[in-house]
Amino acid sequence: MSENISTPPGRPWWRRWLRRLALVLVVLVTLVALVHAVENFRGQRAWNRYRQDAEARGIKLDYAAYIPAPVPDAENGANTPFIQAWFVRPQPPGGDPLWPTNYSTASSLLTVHRRTRGGGVQDDRFLTDMAAWQQAFASSHEEDAKQKKKVETHSHGGARDPQEQAAAAKVVLTELQPYEPALAELRAMSSRRQVRYPIDFKTEEPFAVLIPHLAKLKAIVQVLNLRACAELASGQTNEAFETVKLMLWVSDSVEEETFLISQLVRIASRQIALQTVWEGLARHQWTEAQLKELQERMLRTDFVSTLEACLSGERAGGIATIQWMQESKKRGEAMAIFAAPQGGEEDGALWAKNLTARLIPKGWFYFEMVSMGQFNELMTAGTWDLSSQMIHPRVVDENNRRLREKFSHWPLDAFWNHYTIARFLLPALEKSTMRSARAQCTAHQAALACALERHRLAHGQYPDSLTELVPKYLAKVPHEVVSTNAMRYAKTANGFTLWSVGWDGADDGGAFLISAKGKEPEHGDWVWQSAP
Repeated sequence: MSENISTPPGRPWWRRWLRRLALVLVVLVTLVALVHAVENFRGQRAWNRYRQDAEARGIKLDYAAYIPAPVPDAENGANTPFIQAWFVRPQPPGGDPLWPTNYSTASSLLTVHRRTRGGGVQDDRFLTDMAAWQQAFASSHEEDAKQKKKVETHSHGGARDPQEQAAAAKVVLTELQPYEPALAELRAMSSRRQVRYPIDFKTEEPFAVLIPHLAKLKAIVQVLNLRACAELASGQTNEAFETVKLMLWVSDSVEEETFLISQLVRIASRQIALQTVWEGLARHQWTEAQLKELQERMLRTDFVSTLEACLSGERAGGIATIQWMQESKKRGEAMAIFAAPQGGEEDGALWAKNLTARLIPKGWFYFEMVSMGQFNELMTAGTWDLSSQMIHPRVVDENNRRLREKFSHWPLDAFWNHYTIARFLLPALEKSTMRSARAQCTAHQAALACALERHRLAHGQYPDSLTELVPKYLAKVPHEVVSTNAMRYAKTANGFTLWSVGWDGADDGGAFLISAKGKEPEHGDWVWQSAP
């Protein structure tokens, strides 16, 4: 007699799928872990090799190395309540009580039409029209915005009757009187040569460093420029000279900062200050002693070395930013802020973004750091000679061409070859070299203009050539920043013209072009004319 043997029922289908899914997950996790391990090893090794090689060549990659050394409070020109208040967070409502809006309101109502000479060439500098400024201030006092009227003037407004301009200048000086408490603080501090603004250098999060002082400084220089020009127009030459010195102190107060934006603001502020220097020269108001001091100040100017320091600082700051993203617990948010700012996202979206970003191996960030250093070096290789204050435009153009060609492969090539972040940062640096070269050239021209005016005061006329200034008025004639040639000079019926070939390297005989707002002209000469 046989017994019926029962067999156990088969496992449910969902259990089999769960086992298979678990197996797949284990394999995926293992693969991800393996990829991370391999890429982390490769990336860190590549970064260590690059860092060792760069440091052996004298390149500093540590962001902290570019933070200016602290200055004792008793020696710090920024140790004043007016300046310190800029860095208070949050800012008090109603704006800065020591800095009125008189200038900015009047400036917004003033429209200047530039005079065009033949062939599309335009005047670069012109005498400030004090009568137009007087009208703009008067219009700015209207309480009803609809009553405010635009004031139009032309670049040849300085041709108005000198007595009318002098009377208007006195009114302008009265309108600027509310700025005096703040300017008095700065004037008292200007004897201190060292300036350290209270910047919170976030070494672990450099992307979040706040630099509110730059916009403030440029605004101060704009007010000082109008003040100095009004002082010249009203015959107060000594007062104007002291205001010019304060402008130069304010402009150069950021000289040791290694932010590229600090370099650009310093350049813009210096160009504003040189307007007053030019007006005093055009009116023949500066004395021999004042001219000599201005000349020496211009010859000490060095925008080339500070450019090199700033671009090196940008490289270190970019590398530190990548390190911050690599170590951030909210890596997804950090990367989104850097690449494409996102605001007001739901917590769920942020959670998913951070989780996804965690799948990126840390080694890839090391590769990005290597790319940031290498591309920065590519951009700056052979572009300047610090000892002679020379910049080589064709080298800069070729470096930028190679950089643009490389970046044109976006997005796949940038992703797989790890220069996604460098691609976002470096293109913003492209025009900085040209602007620095032109600023250095203008400083040389301002020094030469002072030397030429000193010659005129002594001999009753300008020299026939620049070599006549050596050695009594100049140790040597400054060269063009973009070449080793001496600055070019032509004596004219009304004075003189100084010029250098511009970025294109072509000598246009002293003809120059005014660029679109915010853009540097790549053609035409860089010119300083003695009169409007």
